Amino acid sequence: MSSERKQTGLEETLKKQLSELKAKEAATPVNQAEVADLNKCIALVYSKLGDFNSELKHQMESMRILDELYKGVDHADLATAYEYVAIAYTNTGDSANALKHNN
Repeated sequence: MSSERKQTGLEETLKKQLSELKAKEAATPVNQAEVADLNKCIALVYSKLGDFNSELKHQMESMRILDELYKGVDHADLATAYEYVAIAYTNTGDSANALKHNN
């Protein structure tokens, strides 16, 4: 697959995921776990596109939602969210914040 076709495919995926996120956030009641997961998926696409600031924004939102869902409870999804935030910080070149979120 050519890199141009791959880029186009990623952009189409991102557009669909952003649309799905908007719909999930508008739903009543909002399924916060699904919204967190969609933010994580969107962040991963932004990472592949090289837009690391947008990646970080969506990873942070995913982590914030999971922090609220699992307040005071050790949970694998929350640990993974912190790891993904650390990776996003690393991708932006912010090693200090990456270390804070990877402990």
